[in-house]
Amino acid sequence: MKVSRKTWAGVFERDLGRCRYCGTDLLASVPAFCAATMDRIEGQAQAGTEDAAHLVLACAGCASMLSGVGHLKTFAERKSFLDQQHAKGRPWYLEFRNRLRHGEG
Repeated sequence: MKVSRKTWAGVFERDLGRCRYCGTDLLASVPAFCAATMDRIEGQAQAGTEDAAHLVLACAGCASMLSGVGHLKTFAERKSFLDQQHAKGRPWYLEFRNRLRHGEG
């Protein structure tokens, strides 16, 4: 989504450089910063503007998971969906990470 530099900076500052959904620090590295996105809480048809009240900072992973769930309109609905998705995927992620990293150190 395209927003003005002023709006981008305002939302980034308001959200303290963290994904509002998972808390990822989007200032931890240049790649994390460059991958940061804005998520529109209400769809463009409903909001119609780039009002910062309708935008939250999101990491690429959370934005990707939200891309197909346009029916979830509020922040609470979208956060709940992501919390469920993260909880479902966490055991697989941990096993996969441990298998790939086994012996590194």
